[in-house]
Formats: sequence, structure tokens, C-alpha cells
Amino acid sequence: MKVLIGIFTSILFIPAICRAQEEVSSKTIPDRSDVSFKYEVERAIDRGLEFLLEVQKEDGWWSTEDHPALTGLALTAFMGHPKDRYQDLPPALQRGYSFLEANVKPDGRIYR
Repeated sequence: MKVLIGIFTSILFIPAICRAQEEVSSKTIPDRSDVSFKYEVERAIDRGLEFLLEVQKEDGWWSTEDHPALTGLALTAFMGHPKDRYQDLPPALQRGYSFLEANVKPDGRIYR
């Protein structure tokens, strides 16, 4: 259950933090203390994504096989990385997308 809560927390907050960081970085802020905050946010995002990589199952899914939507949320968190670090799809993310594709039904719905 703790893993599930950790996954939900990481997934829900990473895109919001990334958007907030983009808004802050797009403005010219003379106060240098914000640079430190930027690095703290980036480190928090990286730690959350590292956690997601650690708890991913070998078959590519997160949480439970019966809920592919959770895998989709985790993959969304990786795609929202502020420095596009995961755009080249490392093997772990490729497994996640393969799992999602395996659960796509002919009518376009994704479920198991």
C-alpha cells in the first residue's frame, strides 16, 4: 500500500511541479536564491522518477497489472521531466509502453 501511495504522490505532483518550474524559469528573476530552489525542485523530481523506476515491475507495469491506467500515469510523469531526460525512452519506459499497447482493445479503450 505504501508503494501505491508513493506512486500516486509522484505521479500527481511531478507534472504540476514541472509546469511551475517552467513558469518560474520563463521569467527573469533577479534574486539568486531562486536558483537554489530550482535545483531543489529538479532533485525532487529526479528522486521521484528514480523511485518509480525502482518499483516498476519486470513486465513494465506499475502498481497492479489489472490497472494499466496507473502505468500510463507513471509514464506521463517521465515525459514531463523539465529537461526531457527521458525522451529517448530507456528500456524501462519501453517496457511500460509495451505493456500499455498490449492492453489496447480494438475499440481504442485501454483496460485489462
